[in-house]
Amino acid sequence: MVIIGRGHVNIRASNRRTIEFTSDPYVSQRGDCILLCCIEVEDRGLMERLRERGVLQIHISVGNLRDSFTALTPMRRPRDASRIVFRRSTHVDEHTFGIQASKAANDIDRGIVDLLRRGYVALAEVLLTR
Repeated sequence: MVIIGRGHVNIRASNRRTIEFTSDPYVSQRGDCILLCCIEVEDRGLMERLRERGVLQIHISVGNLRDSFTALTPMRRPRDASRIVFRRSTHVDEHTFGIQASKAANDIDRGIVDLLRRGYVALAEVLLTR
């Protein structure tokens, strides 16, 4: 799955439990887990495969900076890709793409967060391994 999104002046990425990518164009100050907004998603069949047991590798690139984290598949297909949520916990809802994530929003490289606050475009790749 390939995700292209951008930052927003209100990106704080301070949440200790989740990371979210959203298709919404606006991020409020309360959205402390949101890393990317205005996302466009090329699924490549991954959503159906989230029902299978596996490990996700998520790679985020902004400018010349990169960060990565892992998560387990939720063993359930998300409703759609308008909100993509990765959680440190095992809680699963219709927006959950990964559980037991190795990072939350506050763990993402602060250089990346600074660029996103300035509205930079980001590329995120989500790969499924076994």
